[in-house]
Amino acid sequence: MNLTKKMTVLWLAASVYGQINQLEVKPFNRQMLPSTINESYSSAALDRDLRNQYEQQHLPGLATCIVKNGEIIWHGCYGYADIDKNLPVSDSTTFVLASVSKTFTGTALMQLWQQGLIDLDADVNIYLPAGVTVINPWHPETAITCRMLLTHTSSIYEKDLYTLVSWGQDSPISLASYIPNYFTPGGSYYDSTNYSKDIPGSSYLYNNRAVALAGYLVELVSGSSFAHYCDEHIFKALNMSNTSWFLNGLDSSNLAVPYTYLNDTHYPYGYYSFPFYPCALLKSSIADLARYLMAYINKGELDGVRILDESTVALMNTVQYPKVAAQMGLVWFLDNQGETPYWYHSGGMYGCHTRISYYPEEKIGIIILINLDHWLVDLQPIYSAMEQYALSYVTETIDPIQSPPVVFNLEQNYPNPFNSITSINYQLAMTNKVELCIYNLRGQKVVTLISGKQPAGIYTIQWDASAFASGVYLYRLQAGTYTQTKKLLLLR
Repeated sequence: MNLTKKMTVLWLAASVYGQINQLEVKPFNRQMLPSTINESYSSAALDRDLRNQYEQQHLPGLATCIVKNGEIIWHGCYGYADIDKNLPVSDSTTFVLASVSKTFTGTALMQLWQQGLIDLDADVNIYLPAGVTVINPWHPETAITCRMLLTHTSSIYEKDLYTLVSWGQDSPISLASYIPNYFTPGGSYYDSTNYSKDIPGSSYLYNNRAVALAGYLVELVSGSSFAHYCDEHIFKALNMSNTSWFLNGLDSSNLAVPYTYLNDTHYPYGYYSFPFYPCALLKSSIADLARYLMAYINKGELDGVRILDESTVALMNTVQYPKVAAQMGLVWFLDNQGETPYWYHSGGMYGCHTRISYYPEEKIGIIILINLDHWLVDLQPIYSAMEQYALSYVTETIDPIQSPPVVFNLEQNYPNPFNSITSINYQLAMTNKVELCIYNLRGQKVVTLISGKQPAGIYTIQWDASAFASGVYLYRLQAGTYTQTKKLLLLR
């Protein structure tokens, strides 16, 4: 896409996003769920429902996973990480997690808390270097604390998430440079409106900079960069090999491209970053996130490695300010609308919509990763289907992890060489106008086998070439932007 067209796409997306500002994390309307769990809801039914949502919502790619009782009972991968490269989504595809990243920032800070290195209720200024202050100018007498940072009650005001955005690279501005200049009077990014006029601790105000500040405190207290601290104490500890805060050093060949969708076309944003990254920019896969959720479900431990004490997880799964933020634990949100409460976090930015959740009592975890603008996605039917399956799951005779392929593909004809009749198999990832034609070596079309719209699925068609001369022919499949050509040999 040329630069002018790309900037137009970004402007159109920004005009929509500007009305939203950021993804407000809210529980689903669980009244939409069945009043009783359907115990016959099988893996095949779940695959069908997710595939339908993938098609109906025009998702570029969708990765899903369910863990229960310490094992993966389902994963389904649909569509593309990169449409132009025809790169399918897999369980190792790395997605940008958006605000789901905040749970890792909270995990890092709580590791230091349980070591006695951070006091959740102390003024954050005691951890800051000389000359750096975090004080609400409207209420200078009231301290801002770490507990407030992790519950969105700090009175820090949210501004445009895409300030100082860097396209195609990691931000050249470090967290240690940005945070002091945002919060301290006289700083390059400081303004009194960086704070609301509410008294700290008196109201709920979802905030990205507050969580970025928590990440900065991890740096100061641990003596390590925030990204390095997470690498050593969370990612390596849980064997999360496809997880990184930064683009640099990450395997970009398996990184999902963020997309928007306009006029029946997916447009790539490209990758981007900003300096206050601990609030949003973690990249990870469903395989890695499954291990992370299993550690939380298992009260802080996985495979003999403990990342959090059991009492720490219990504290994080406790509403901190019932009168102010009734659904807010420490960085995790509580959904207690239905009979089965769970903790979760959702996230959305340009070109991504993600959600992770876990049910402590049922030992269930659910992961959804999508590389499309969050305002274009209705996550509820996807989540509801996965929740129904997870809550009703009993061991099936068919491996629930297996699901039909959902990438575009044209297979070699069989038999080949052939005499008169051969079969051609192909598969479609989504509903598309499809054309399958046979050509001679001069590039002349000799027969059209398929021409018309077809839904996603696997197809087989036969070519009866009894009226054609022996020789090499070409067969080509066109489905939307996908094109593939192969040779076949007719022998008499």
